[in-house]
Amino acid sequence: MPKRYADMSERTVYDDPYATVTYFPDRKLVIYRRKATPYPDAKTVRASLEASRASMPGTRLAHHVFLMDVREGPMRSDPEFESATRDAGPELSKMFLRSAVLVKTAVGKLQMNRIRQERNTAFEVFDDEAKALDYLLPPPATRSA
Repeated sequence: MPKRYADMSERTVYDDPYATVTYFPDRKLVIYRRKATPYPDAKTVRASLEASRASMPGTRLAHHVFLMDVREGPMRSDPEFESATRDAGPELSKMFLRSAVLVKTAVGKLQMNRIRQERNTAFEVFDDEAKALDYLLPPPATRSA
C-alpha cells in the first residue's frame, strides 16, 4: 500500500491460498489481491472467485470502488484458465462505482486492455498501485467524512 494511503482502516473479509479480499470502510474501497499460488484447475479458480465475490461487504457496492490486483498471480493463457477467469474482472467491475485492475507487466496490461475491449467494460488498467488508488479515490479535500 502506498504511504499516502497507509492511514486507511482495513478489514480482511476473505482469504484463501489464491486471493485475499480487503475492505476499507472509510474509503468505500474493496481490494482483491491475487496471490502467487497457482490454481490447480479451473474448478478451483471458479470456487475461489465465487467465494471472494460472496465475501464482499454489503449490497450497496455501487457506492464503492474496486481494485483487482493481479500482480502476484502467475501469468496463464491456457484456454481452460482463460475460460474460468475471462468474465471475473468485468463482472466484478460492473458491481462498483469505479474499478481498476493492477498488473505487473506490459503483457498483463495488454491482456487486460484486450479483455476490457472484448467485454465492453469500464475499468482502468494500471501498473502502479498509487496511480490506481489515485484514480479510484477522490483527493483528500473532496472526501466526505
